[in-house]
Amino acid sequence: MVQLDASSEDFSPLCCCEYYDRHNQRYHILGCCCNCVAFDEACDRFICCRQVPNNVKREMLLTFQDRLRIPCRGGAKQVSLGAIVPIFAIPIVLGLSALNLYTLVILNVTTLFSTGYFFVRIRRTNTRTKLFFVWILASVVYLLVLFEFTVPLLEILPEENGLLFLLVTLSLYCIYKVKRLSRDSILVPQDPEKDISNSNGTEATTVLIENEESDDSDRLTNRQMHNCAVCQAVTTGFDHHSFVLDCCISKSNHKYYFFGLLFGICALLLGSNLTLTSVCHPFLLFRIAGVHVLLPDDCTEVFDQYEMGLSFVLSLYSLVIAALATTEFTIQVYAISKGISLNDWKKGRKTGNRKSICMNWRSFLC
Repeated sequence: MVQLDASSEDFSPLCCCEYYDRHNQRYHILGCCCNCVAFDEACDRFICCRQVPNNVKREMLLTFQDRLRIPCRGGAKQVSLGAIVPIFAIPIVLGLSALNLYTLVILNVTTLFSTGYFFVRIRRTNTRTKLFFVWILASVVYLLVLFEFTVPLLEILPEENGLLFLLVTLSLYCIYKVKRLSRDSILVPQDPEKDISNSNGTEATTVLIENEESDDSDRLTNRQMHNCAVCQAVTTGFDHHSFVLDCCISKSNHKYYFFGLLFGICALLLGSNLTLTSVCHPFLLFRIAGVHVLLPDDCTEVFDQYEMGLSFVLSLYSLVIAALATTEFTIQVYAISKGISLNDWKKGRKTGNRKSICMNWRSFLC
C-alpha cells in the first residue's frame, strides 16, 4: 500500500477512494485493514494476556474512525460510526422482534437499556455524537416505509394517512429549522483543534461569559450569552444542549424545538393507534363529529403472521419514542410556564421570574 506525505512531489488530485488521514498521509480505502500498529500491538498484548494501555486503545479507535470512509468525488469522505450504527441496528432489531413475544421483549429491553446507558454516559462527559440524531431520522424513514407496506391500508382512511404524513412533515421541518438556526445563532464558533471527546465531567462545566467592567454588564452578559460546554460555542438566549439533535437550543430555535416535539408526539401516537387498530381487534371508544375513535382490544394473534407481528412491533416502537418525547415535552412546558431555562433548572434555580404563566407563554410564543 502506497503512503505519500502531503508535502511530497505527488500533487495529483485525489480519486474517489483516496484521502489524507490525520497524519497527513495519502491512503486508499482498500487499505483500511492494513498497517494498523496500534491494533497489532493490542492483539499481541491480548493474546499474551497482558494489559492493553489506554493510549493504545485510544490510538486504535482513532485509526478505525479515521479509516471509516465512503468513496466520494474529490476524495473519500469520513463517516461517523454513530451515523452508521442506527441504519443497520434498527431494521435488525425490528425484524427479529417480530418473530415472537420472547425476541420482542429481550431485544427491546436490551436496546433500551444499552441506549439509555450510552445517553447517560455522553451527558456526563459532555461528548458530541450524531448517533441519536441519525437514530431519529432512520426511525422516521423505517416507520413510514414499513407503515405503508406492512399495515393493512384497506382499514385506514386516506384522510388518516394524509394527516399522519402532514404531522411527520411538520415535525421534520421543525427539526430542520432547529438545526439550521442553531448554526446561525453561534457567536463564537467551536475551536476545530479542541477535541471535546477527551473532556471529562469536571473540565466540561458550563462557563458563562463574564464582563469585568461593571456588575450590570456582568448580569446582562450572563443572561444573554452562554458558552456551551458541549459545543464550545457562544450562543445567545441559551436554554440547553440537545444531545438527541446534537445542537444547542437557544432563543432563535426554541419555538421550533417545542413544536417539533409536539408534532412528533402527535404523529407517533396517531401512527401507533392506526397500526394497532388495524392488526388487533379494535373497540369504539367514542364518536365525535362523525369521527370514530378506536382503541385496540385484543392483540393475542399478532404473531400468527410475520407482517402482523412486524406492524405490532412498529407500533410499540412508536409508543416508546412517543413516551420519551412526551417526557421532554412536559419538562419544556414546565420550564416555559415558570419562565426559566433548562440550564438554570438543572443547576437548581427553579424559582423562575415573577411573571404569570400567561405572560411567560406570551413571551415565549411572541
